[in-house]
Amino acid sequence: MKTIRLKAEMKNTKTKGELNQLRKKGFVPGNLYGNNINIQIQADERDLRKIIYTPDTYLVQVEADGKTHSTIIKEVQFHKVKDTPI
Repeated sequence: MKTIRLKAEMKNTKTKGELNQLRKKGFVPGNLYGNNINIQIQADERDLRKIIYTPDTYLVQVEADGKTHSTIIKEVQFHKVKDTPI
């Protein structure tokens, strides 16, 4: 399985309006969970495109908050009209 790095930031938004503003700025919110962790992150949409829009499966090394977490993308939700990840 191929490995790819993804730089992300910790997400500190709490309301739906804040999430919508985050998406307008070009970031995609996400959850990183498993192995007794649950982290809310945000990543740049341009960085996610090379991971999402490919037939390959990647082992993603997510760098967030000074730590690196190994993960696989399980689910991606897309906007109904724009077909962008939300």
